[in-house]
Amino acid sequence: MEGAQVEDEAASRLRGLLRAQGTIIGVLDLQTVLLRVVEAACELVGAPYGALGVVAPDASGLEQFIHVGMDPDDVARIGHLPEGKGLLGALIEDPRPIRLEDLRDDPRSAGFPEGHPPMRGFIGVPIRVREEVFGNLYLATLDPRGFDAADEELVSSLAATAGNAIQNARLYDTARRRQTWLQASMDTTLQMLTGTPSDMLEMIGRSVRDLSDADIVTVVQPTPDKHTLTVPAAVGVSSEELMSSTYAIENTVSEQVLTSGQPVVMDVTRDQLPGGRRALYLSSVVPVGPVMVLPLVGAATTRGVLVVGRCAGERGSPRRTWRWRPPSPTTPRSRWS
Repeated sequence: MEGAQVEDEAASRLRGLLRAQGTIIGVLDLQTVLLRVVEAACELVGAPYGALGVVAPDASGLEQFIHVGMDPDDVARIGHLPEGKGLLGALIEDPRPIRLEDLRDDPRSAGFPEGHPPMRGFIGVPIRVREEVFGNLYLATLDPRGFDAADEELVSSLAATAGNAIQNARLYDTARRRQTWLQASMDTTLQMLTGTPSDMLEMIGRSVRDLSDADIVTVVQPTPDKHTLTVPAAVGVSSEELMSSTYAIENTVSEQVLTSGQPVVMDVTRDQLPGGRRALYLSSVVPVGPVMVLPLVGAATTRGVLVVGRCAGERGSPRRTWRWRPPSPTTPRSRWS
């Protein structure tokens, strides 16, 4: 009878794994995939708490943190989400599964912030997309029984499936954005031929906002005297307040991009302004976090910049971060002539 119970338990776990895998296979929206992975992992091993941390491109920490199981009031009391330090950082440095009976006893644990619910048993496994570590899946419980080796094996198998699902979602998103980019390019070209300059700039702003899921996009140009900047077009949050603004060009991020012709990507809530710059005008009007400042390249010089921003929000919420990769020779540049 004992052998039959073990077989029944193994079959039940396998059925649970297949159900969990079925909830994420075929989903093409990346944010939905990430959330479903965490939910499926929690259900698979009976964990009340789960999270998925997306590793930053330079592996310095977590750039996104999706979590389930914590009460919204607890999240509000904690005030900020993990950045990949302590035990979570150990999995980034050495991407191999970690299973602990009591995470509080592990010397790598950095402890819990005030307001954090108590946790005991812990499993952490990496999620790989091809050979790249995309992120880490974390599960925790207060149950003194914790997790066993079979739980670790199940979660590792789910993480492998998650890697494939994430890759598919990325490929789909790339194809969708490429199609959207081509349509936006055609629309902008038509506007250049038939519309006014102000209509053209607004079209560029709207296209970039849609392509990047941004909250605000402004077109910034130097005035003829080259001492000030003006905003001839703004689309999104506080666009009316931003339209036709003028401000000194000296020591701004826009000045740096105009001079160098190179983009700047940053999060103004945690990064220092590049080059010792003191001003990002957009942040004085809109509470932005992630920002891209991109050159608008003319026939011979940089004619202006696009300032693209997303409102500062909870780390881990959808659309809060960008990953910048230098354009390849076949990637269209922001060009205006």
